Amino acid sequence: MSAARLVVRLDIDTIVCMRPGVEGLLGLAREKGVRFTFFVNMGRAVSYASSIRKVIGAGRPKTHGPVRKLPAREKLGLKGLLATLAFNPEVGNRYPQLLESVVNEGHDLGLHGGRNHGEWHHNAASWSEDKVREEIQWGISAMTKLGLPAPILFSSPGFTTPDGIAHILSELGFKVLADAHSGVGEALYADPEVLGFKHANTTLLGEPGAVGYIASVIAGAQPFSEVEKALKARLLRGDAILYDHPCLAGRGGVEQLSRIIDTWVGSGGEVVPLSGLIS
Repeated sequence: MSAARLVVRLDIDTIVCMRPGVEGLLGLAREKGVRFTFFVNMGRAVSYASSIRKVIGAGRPKTHGPVRKLPAREKLGLKGLLATLAFNPEVGNRYPQLLESVVNEGHDLGLHGGRNHGEWHHNAASWSEDKVREEIQWGISAMTKLGLPAPILFSSPGFTTPDGIAHILSELGFKVLADAHSGVGEALYADPEVLGFKHANTTLLGEPGAVGYIASVIAGAQPFSEVEKALKARLLRGDAILYDHPCLAGRGGVEQLSRIIDTWVGSGGEVVPLSGLIS
């Protein structure tokens, strides 16, 4: 019987996720001898218009339920939060050399949305297929213009999955959509309608509301013994995918992620990139 595999899936959606977040995670990966899966938004983090609509109640309804989320200041740091809100720079396009390091060191690099992370998060569920295709093509072009390989993995900002996106992604050369997040079930499964296309199902995350796993551990102040129990229970059921963001996992959550990796590997599992599940 093969060892259960853990995919550490990390969505890059702010400049703090890039630096110092990705930098810290690359260092941890070298130390542990493992590879991660990154999804990068090449455009801007914040949609001011969508944020205003959300504040006045006209935006997308809340989905986070009673779970306590870490405040943005804790995840990004005060300096990072202010820079994101005030300047709203493009995320992936700002740090091409760091993205090159991700690829060159053997990690997966997928695409996370299109021109604007916040705009996709709050509005993509109502977009036309032409609009969704245009946004994805913009992201592909932004990556390849930097000399990065065309992505085959995709995740939607905020797990906001537009209708028909699997067909669009398949047409554009993608192999996997990582929007499923049931917390249970298989880590990877075939699309019932699109031949050769697969869905990655995040199984280790904070719910309800798809909160990052490490963020939920920190916010809930869980003793690590409880985290170990949950990890070992999941390992017995097979492959797993853990979700979080580099702005936390590569900064204040490095110690927790390091212990998670040690627990999984120490219990007989492996840590692999998402491509390791589909190859």
